[in-house]
Amino acid sequence: MTVARLYFFVVATLVCGLSPLTATPAHADDWEFAEFGMTVDQVAVASGGRAVTCMGKMAEWCRSHSPGYAWTALWMKLKVDGYDVIALFNFDDKTGRFAEVSLTLSNPLDNQRWFEETRDKLQRLYGPEKRDSIASTPAWKWKWEKGEIWMYDPPRASLGAASMRYVSLAGIAAMGLKPFDPN
Repeated sequence: MTVARLYFFVVATLVCGLSPLTATPAHADDWEFAEFGMTVDQVAVASGGRAVTCMGKMAEWCRSHSPGYAWTALWMKLKVDGYDVIALFNFDDKTGRFAEVSLTLSNPLDNQRWFEETRDKLQRLYGPEKRDSIASTPAWKWKWEKGEIWMYDPPRASLGAASMRYVSLAGIAAMGLKPFDPN
């Protein structure tokens, strides 16, 4: 990050009082300030200081929740339809460009309810899903105007949190996958 961008990021964070630990945006699509193809710096600035680098204990959590990528650069907390969610912004390892955002439920006790409500909402928005798997994990997929939406079957509360991923076509190609055919 250049000195000017770092300065802007720090000033925006201090002036606006924004922090990834306290920020709770009201809308599920609050991550959509990030356009696929942006750089790490561009996503950080566009978030107004809410999306920050995965560091310390959070770095390990970020890596473990981002299959298919060597690293995850940024994360932030959101409220999605009343649920606490962590958004991870993944960047293509070769180009450094934003390729995917994954949304992971913070409270695994809500897994089944969040999964069902979110799946129903995605069905209304994008039509019937296709049952598929991602790295041998059962999942649901939808075509999306910017790529695909992947939603993993919810694990039991004791095993981890439910999650979904908005993946760009560039991200799918970077993982060596082919876009799926919903037919």
